[in-house]
Amino acid sequence: MQANYYGRRLLPPAKHKPAWPFHVLVAGEPVAIPYRIYPDEPSPDAQAALSPTQRAIVDCLYTRHRDGRVRQNHLERVVGLT
Repeated sequence: MQANYYGRRLLPPAKHKPAWPFHVLVAGEPVAIPYRIYPDEPSPDAQAALSPTQRAIVDCLYTRHRDGRVRQNHLERVVGLT
């Protein structure tokens, strides 16, 4: 997770660092994907203020959340993206 996402307030600060990242290549670029993330979910107002691309990124990130209900909610939105 990039620090600039926290700095721009797309994600609230977390009490813990992301856990157990795994590494993949995307278009030849290395990307570390955390197994779990720990920030609280952004408020509905904060999420509504995001652009569609920002919202998709947040939804993808929150599929890695520590809370299974949060993961499911965001995964349902990711699956609906086309």
